[in-house]
Amino acid sequence: MLEKGRLGTRALGTLTFMMVVGDMMMIYPSVITSYAKQNAWICALIGVPISMLLMAMFLKLGKAYPDQNLISMTRSILGFWPGTLVGCFYLYFFIIGASTHTREVGDFMTTQIFQYTPIRVVILIFVIAVCWGSTTGLKPWDAVASYSYLSESCSSLYSASVCYPKLIRAT
Repeated sequence: MLEKGRLGTRALGTLTFMMVVGDMMMIYPSVITSYAKQNAWICALIGVPISMLLMAMFLKLGKAYPDQNLISMTRSILGFWPGTLVGCFYLYFFIIGASTHTREVGDFMTTQIFQYTPIRVVILIFVIAVCWGSTTGLKPWDAVASYSYLSESCSSLYSASVCYPKLIRAT
């Protein structure tokens, strides 16, 4: 579980899996196909190895500088002023990414689930939930992700066991 505010391997894997699956379903298909049209599969084919290389780079940086955060690492590697500038670009990237993801969640919820609820209300509730989770630490995030992953896995297995025999008999 959690020791001294650190995530275990299972918790990190669960949180990463939930984030990647959510992004793959909500954000990436629309963004990639809006630019690449019918060649979207090429973008995915190129993007996976590049993202794996980036992940390997971040893992090596994390091992090389275990007691530093991302901004401190850039300052150590590039120097104070260039590292601060790159750190500001990172912060800008994360702020833009967070606002984009928040809007995507609001759009999805208002078009699929809460059709008569204003998007501002949905975004406000989502931001409040994220702020609460951020202030309480990693343990609630791990607990919610583990419970969600377990319940989704069980419901998927149940659905497959109920629907699969019917599909076989139908063919």
